Amino acid sequence: LEGAFLLATRSRGAWVGLFVGLLIIGFVFVVYRQRYGWVLRWARFRGYGIGLALFIIVGVAFVPAQVEKGAGEAMWHGKVNLSDAVTSVVSSGGDKSRLILWQHTIEMILAHPFGGVGAGNWRVMYPVFAGGDLMHPQTVPYRPHNDFLWVWSETGFVGFVGFIGFVGFALYLGWHSIQRSFGGIEWALFCSLIAVVVNTPFGFSRVFP
Repeated sequence: LEGAFLLATRSRGAWVGLFVGLLIIGFVFVVYRQRYGWVLRWARFRGYGIGLALFIIVGVAFVPAQVEKGAGEAMWHGKVNLSDAVTSVVSSGGDKSRLILWQHTIEMILAHPFGGVGAGNWRVMYPVFAGGDLMHPQTVPYRPHNDFLWVWSETGFVGFVGFIGFVGFALYLGWHSIQRSFGGIEWALFCSLIAVVVNTPFGFSRVFP
């Protein structure tokens, strides 16, 4: 799932999400390797197919995307491959105005901490708090590129706590699921869930589930 997301968007959040997801799963895998030794011996026969799939995903990910200007807001010339994605983080303007969006969204939260501004109203209220400090003078942003701030600003503290609880409960179920079973589906879904959560503070995962 995260590999497909990476190929589709080439976003830095997808790179980070994929890396963190695999890192955590790898750590858990090493910790529990003694417990599932018989599975590892059986899994060798399927390893070649999995390895080939990973090779294809990584190989295609390194191929620069041929997307023309205006073909989609998700694509940006500074994140089409791994090296560009890494260097863009520290380059001038690499945050893509996220810091400005977050700052004014926090101001919106402080003004309406409990009730929020209403579901779907972030884009309507943002210009009021931005005071002309927009990403582009002729464009109003659709979202703050941070689902946690987005949910809190629109639904208030109660909605934010509910969202955190939903994510936490999903992680709890995923963790206990992989402890009960070593099935590939459980591990893949848990890895993807971690990757999406990691991407959420920088993107808008709930818009494109």
